[in-house]
Amino acid sequence: MADILFCSFYILVFTFIIVKSPFFRLPHFKGIHTLLVFYLKLVFGVVLWYIYAHHYKNRITSDIFKYFDDSKVIYHTLRTNFADFLKLISGIDDANPAIKHYYMQMNCWLNSHDSTLYNNSHFIIRLNALFMILSGGHYGVHVIFMCFLSLIGLTFIYKSFYPYLQDKPIGLFAAVFLFPSVLLWGSGVLKEGLVLLGLGISIYYFGNILTKQGNKLKNILLILLGILLIFENKGYVLICILPCFISEYLISVFDYSKKHPLVTYGIVTLLYLGIGLNAGYVNPKLDPIYMIATKQREFNEVNRGGIFLTSKEDNNLIAYLPVKDTQAIHPFDKYADSILRNEGMQYLASGSFCNLEKATHHPAYFTIQKGVSYQLIRPDSKDSARTIGNDSLLYMMYFYNEPAKSAIKITPIKPSILGLIEDIPNALNISVLRPFPKEIHAATLLIYAGENLLIVLFIMLALFFFKRESPYKNKIAFCMVYCLLMLILIGLVTPVYGGIERYKAVVIPFLLILLLLIYDKEKAKRFFKIKDKPTI
Repeated sequence: MADILFCSFYILVFTFIIVKSPFFRLPHFKGIHTLLVFYLKLVFGVVLWYIYAHHYKNRITSDIFKYFDDSKVIYHTLRTNFADFLKLISGIDDANPAIKHYYMQMNCWLNSHDSTLYNNSHFIIRLNALFMILSGGHYGVHVIFMCFLSLIGLTFIYKSFYPYLQDKPIGLFAAVFLFPSVLLWGSGVLKEGLVLLGLGISIYYFGNILTKQGNKLKNILLILLGILLIFENKGYVLICILPCFISEYLISVFDYSKKHPLVTYGIVTLLYLGIGLNAGYVNPKLDPIYMIATKQREFNEVNRGGIFLTSKEDNNLIAYLPVKDTQAIHPFDKYADSILRNEGMQYLASGSFCNLEKATHHPAYFTIQKGVSYQLIRPDSKDSARTIGNDSLLYMMYFYNEPAKSAIKITPIKPSILGLIEDIPNALNISVLRPFPKEIHAATLLIYAGENLLIVLFIMLALFFFKRESPYKNKIAFCMVYCLLMLILIGLVTPVYGGIERYKAVVIPFLLILLLLIYDKEKAKRFFKIKDKPTI
């Protein structure tokens, strides 16, 4: 009952804000239209909750729950130790063992599967802890907050591109607000909603800086806020959109760039990629090809699922068994047995328990049943070998995951710039076209394929009625560069269709805006012999 009361209250609050605030009154539309989008997002937020609550029941690894659950650790300190609460929220004194103690109770604060492609969970966990002050810990309220924040971001995106699509406002509205993947993934307690907010804020106020509108200091501060939101949630999105901002600035400053926007974008993007892809020569840790390969390997591990255990004698040696061989893993002592019986294997492989083992120096050891064949992996050298369990080697739980239901086989990229370039066509094939009809074996894949087919039809329509001359070539290039970089990166590293559709949620609005920008509405009218309605 309390859940319903809390949710009803905040729905009424945000309804009032949307109806009364001039910000949500979009050009060509009434406030009621934005309100209906908000309600639609709430429906999709409930759908997302239902999918994860009833089909992905492991909360430790469930994306829409894990940030919320970890934030409870911070929130509870509000009552027990306010000073620690402030430190946990701000990140001050993180190295203090007394503060680290709280982090070690969380499952995804220290995620061993986050690669050097900056993509941590600290920001969203802290944000959920702040939300809890208002929500009382009711999950539904967090969904409502995220729906509202992502709506703000999408509203900024609409307003940013409306000046260039004033003849296609309905198409722009649909492109920004109504695509199913954007509605679904932007309406949960996930990073995508915050990234959409960051993109909207940074693009809108960067446009204000270029056109010299509004207060300069306010514009700069809000640009930095938008960039911070992107960086703290999905740093690679910032990497993909940064050349667009650089190009737009040059076009606003230099006459040559203004006259030749496509050339400017081409030169900036090539220089940007050329410098970035060779960063490994300056510092091997900054090698983007290594980062991409690492992220690809991490996703492949999650994709195939299974149980990963680290050797007691050598932490760099990992034993892998498929989930079906769970019964072949036996506790070494009573301590490990009690935790396995009371908490389960998924808890043993969780971040909170791994951190507890490190803090207490009391690990839970396991053996692999004698005679069972399993794989030994050394990730750094990419070596692996089959071996047979002998009951003598001791292991600790490292990672547990159910096999992905919509997996794709991705060939590991070659560790070179040429190898990366060779993989681009396949990456775009994966992120834009697949799943193909013969790969569809579930309702979710049918939905993904339907969305992709719709996008392909829009691409074909836009190319058939291509606008040869456009005064907004820089905006076309803006969307094209960002979308291409994102789709290539997604296709390179994501071997599961669900993940692909989720990560595309922050790309699709810009892809559809791109198609609207190159689509010649008048040419289409002439082709279909559509006459304008006479005005009185």
